[in-house]
Amino acid sequence: MRCHIPFAAMLLACGAAFAAAPGEPDPSTLDKKVLFGYQGWFNCAGDGAPENNWRSWARGVPAAETLTVDMYPDFSESDRDELCAVPGMTIGGKQAYLSSAWNPKTVARHFRWMQEYGLDGVLIQRFVTNIARKRASGDVVLKNILKAPTSPPSPRKCARTGSTWWTN
Repeated sequence: MRCHIPFAAMLLACGAAFAAAPGEPDPSTLDKKVLFGYQGWFNCAGDGAPENNWRSWARGVPAAETLTVDMYPDFSESDRDELCAVPGMTIGGKQAYLSSAWNPKTVARHFRWMQEYGLDGVLIQRFVTNIARKRASGDVVLKNILKAPTSPPSPRKCARTGSTWWTN
């Protein structure tokens, strides 16, 4: 039988880490909480990431046959400086764009959306096998997450790296 205690402990620790304020849900329990996993995996070629590719968007350069997403995102709320033009790709006759979690404005926008939709917290998972590479590149996405809004009612953040916890 597989043990799920580490996952349960992670959820309990995250719930206990949320600061209470008048009118907010009880932080001592996960009851009636909505938590969201935030990975920040999406990159664009030329965004500053060491991989310099369209990570998580496509296998190689984005094209109809290489895309790895099920639906094209709505970027109507994104500012121009958040968008990455996809070379040679159009949608409805217009230039196609994607976004990158290496852009702090994009991550802040995601957290604003989570706040607007009433999410109570965010779980940020760090894969142990990638930590050295991420640290060497400045851990940009994690820093963007940490800079995102945190004052109530913004979502609280909880990260797990191996057996180490960080909360905000």
